Amino acid sequence: MDLKDLVNNKEVFDLLVQRIIDEVIKRLNNQPKTALVCFTGAAIGYTNGLKAMEKLRKDGWQLKVLVTDSSKQVLDLEKIKKTLDVDQVYTNDNAAELKEFVKTVDEIILPTLTINTAAKIAHGIADTPVL
Repeated sequence: MDLKDLVNNKEVFDLLVQRIIDEVIKRLNNQPKTALVCFTGAAIGYTNGLKAMEKLRKDGWQLKVLVTDSSKQVLDLEKIKKTLDVDQVYTNDNAAELKEFVKTVDEIILPTLTINTAAKIAHGIADTPVL
């Protein structure tokens, strides 16, 4: 039996296709998922949001953290770094370093959101790196 006969055999062909699909899914599932986590100055929900981000990290997600200027005054940045196991928390001052990462990131997550930031998103205002 040559390759042409195998391809013409529907059962063998279907089995081959299923094996390829299974392998692709396995490889996709094994790829690390990436997320840019953006904290705004909202303190309400911060603890729960941080716990949720920690769970993602434990599930294999690679996280980068960007914070607004107001969040630097309200949130504990050292706790964020430690909990999410990140070396650096990005701010308005060094957000440009995230440009290449953002191009390939799987998700952008805002675990806390101020009303001000929500309103700006709704109106398309982008006056900070988070926006």
